[in-house]
Amino acid sequence: MRDDPLGLAATAITVAGVTGADVWGMAPRFQAGRLAKIESEYVEIAAANSDTNVLTAVRGRNGSTAAAHALGSAIYSWRAPEPVQQACIIQAVRQLERGFQGFGEARANADLGQMFWIKSLDPEAKELLQMYVW
Repeated sequence: MRDDPLGLAATAITVAGVTGADVWGMAPRFQAGRLAKIESEYVEIAAANSDTNVLTAVRGRNGSTAAAHALGSAIYSWRAPEPVQQACIIQAVRQLERGFQGFGEARANADLGQMFWIKSLDPEAKELLQMYVW
């Protein structure tokens, strides 16, 4: 991070480079919609300008609190752990498959114009996420 210091209300963060790979080899390093971590604070990247190397951030995400950060504080692009990514993919694919099958487990109330279906995680997704449940 180049801004010195990054104050509590600041939303523009100048970085050495927006593009390039992160520690997992994913590029670009910063992009809109992703999370980044500066010390103990999570920020949501609202915009990433590769010409000026400026990130526009929404501060204090994921239950963290906006804090001041000194020049040179490391900024890490944050990714969900692999089991969480896999569980999301499994759940999305299974939900899509259920849609193609007409949501056989669904029930409808024509008088109210409502449709109900079982709202639970797929067993495989649930197993992958078990280590994150308190």
